[in-house]
Amino acid sequence: MFALSEIVEEKLFALKEGGRLDAFHQCFENWQDVEYVYNFFKSRPEALLYYGVDHRTAVRLILRESEQFFDDILNIAEEENATSLDKIIFQPLHNGDDFDLPIIETKAYGKESGRSFLRLYAIRLSDGAYIIVGGLIKTTEALQDCEEGKAVLKKLKEIADILRKSEMFDTFDIGILVV
Repeated sequence: MFALSEIVEEKLFALKEGGRLDAFHQCFENWQDVEYVYNFFKSRPEALLYYGVDHRTAVRLILRESEQFFDDILNIAEEENATSLDKIIFQPLHNGDDFDLPIIETKAYGKESGRSFLRLYAIRLSDGAYIIVGGLIKTTEALQDCEEGKAVLKKLKEIADILRKSEMFDTFDIGILVV
């Protein structure tokens, strides 16, 4: 099984593995770390071509985007509306899926318009709560075209399958997983 951290009461959770930060905070800690972002692009110069920017610009844009993304998610999650994260932040990962399904794999873009560097991947429960499973700096057109993307997709599917098989469809059901 796995453990979860509660980020916003009964609305936003994150996968927690081992003694590390939960997936939500780990993503944003990385994306706010200048050295991490710089080294990320230094080891993947082709990613800069995807965005058409240089190292300095990429770092600056990611720092700005991640700060706004973090604030947006928390502000919207703390609103009264139980489904406030639907369609504003998260959208179905797969074409044809909709928010009527009890468990749905979703994605969130770091910004609404223009090309976003950042992605978060989460599972939406039937009551509109979300479990953040992971995130990444997008470097390819298709998620399956990079190793980080494949790993996030695999983890997303594994966690969704466990929840379905265990019949954990809402916040009440996952309560036993929160540490």
